[in-house]
Amino acid sequence: MFRSVYYLQPAGGDYGPLIDYYTSRGVLERVAAEPGCVGAELQIPVSGEGPALVTALWDSLGAYRRWIDDPWRIENAQYLKGIVEEDPTETAPAPTYQLIHGAGAPQATPAQ
Repeated sequence: MFRSVYYLQPAGGDYGPLIDYYTSRGVLERVAAEPGCVGAELQIPVSGEGPALVTALWDSLGAYRRWIDDPWRIENAQYLKGIVEEDPTETAPAPTYQLIHGAGAPQATPAQ
């Protein structure tokens, strides 16, 4: 299993437009429907300061790579302009971590 991790700094510290983007466009639902995606989440800091965190759990790096190359994903990056401080048209993969050991949900087996 692998987890992709994006940190997105909302423009002006306003999480509302970022949350609206993810909910109104169904981004996480689209990710979760990808073959090989176990689930995806948008998280904002409790403190109300700092970057939002977007993660997804994948059963393989190949599944994640298919998502990175998905034309819908690439096209929708433009809607983040002005919502986040980063360049939203950057389509490079997020840092990805290999699951080595875990407990609790989701029940996953480490990648070999």
